[in-house]
Amino acid sequence: MTTNQSSTLRIAELTSLRFVAAILVFAYHAEHLGLVGTSMFSWGYNGVSFFFILSGFVLTLSHRTERSNREFYFRRFARIFPVYFAVLVFAVVIEMLGILDPRPSVWQVVIHLFALQSWSPSDGMIFAVNGVDWSISTEFAFYAAFPLVFLVLHRQRPGVVKVVTIAWVAACALLYVGFAAFGFTAQAYVNPLIRSSEFIVGIFLALMILSWSDVRVRRPGRWLGIWMLAAIPLIAVASICPRAVANFVLLPVFAALIVLVAVARESPGLALLRTSWLIRLGEWSFAFYLVHQLVLRLAVEWVPDRGAAGVGAATASLACSILLAWALHAWLELPAQAALLRTFRRVQDRESRSAHVGA
Repeated sequence: MTTNQSSTLRIAELTSLRFVAAILVFAYHAEHLGLVGTSMFSWGYNGVSFFFILSGFVLTLSHRTERSNREFYFRRFARIFPVYFAVLVFAVVIEMLGILDPRPSVWQVVIHLFALQSWSPSDGMIFAVNGVDWSISTEFAFYAAFPLVFLVLHRQRPGVVKVVTIAWVAACALLYVGFAAFGFTAQAYVNPLIRSSEFIVGIFLALMILSWSDVRVRRPGRWLGIWMLAAIPLIAVASICPRAVANFVLLPVFAALIVLVAVARESPGLALLRTSWLIRLGEWSFAFYLVHQLVLRLAVEWVPDRGAAGVGAATASLACSILLAWALHAWLELPAQAALLRTFRRVQDRESRSAHVGA
């Protein structure tokens, strides 16, 4: 398999879907924290599953084999860590000041600073400080493994990749059963080894698309309708399953959506996903995801009554989270990423000149 077709695939629509997935997670937390008295989005936490699949998919499409592993890791660090660190510091400050409870321990802060919380056996460690950032810990584990996984899989025939992917997902499911048997259901939900099933599926989907000679889908609107008919009952099942089980239930739903959107060229049915404002929101979705639960927790503290007041607080929290996401993206994420990459290039140039002189 090669990656020379990656530039022909449209990613803008998938960027928009990132925000849709983030909204699902927001809606779940608004319900879970009691601001909204419904259970319509009891499955919304599975938006994280979509992120994991999409991460493997996009990384594979954009990966350049001529880049060193060191450059790959540094680019991922530059992309993720500045906003992650800033939001972590904000969370620690407001919790240490008693604005939000509970106050984190020094050990909890250290573990979260190094993004190791998803490996912890303790619920209190995993969801401490900023409860949603366990997914970044899990994502960092995926990044660590990606160069090796890609090196192995992209050289294989499509049939081999398919078998490996199915076997990997089955192994992750069995590992979940083992965790659950000993009562570690929360740990099973966040564990990078178990959640790697989604990341591997994303890699598989991208490699399959790159192996096809023609990736154009005819009449995508019809296929989107079929997808919706299949997705609705699976979402209903996921809404009553344990969280880690729901991840496996919805894995084919998200996988099919990503493939369909990625290969549906210029479809009128996807026009909304190509609008500039939704693409922009998708670009802000990483920062939105990191700040939204903190904003909702603050709203819970400040809104003693629920009902209409809770809905209003949730709506205000959504607006506030979007505003913060825009600020973080524009004033921190992009400038910090650019500055870190410039530093990396200077170091590379210096090392190249030193090697040339030494030769």
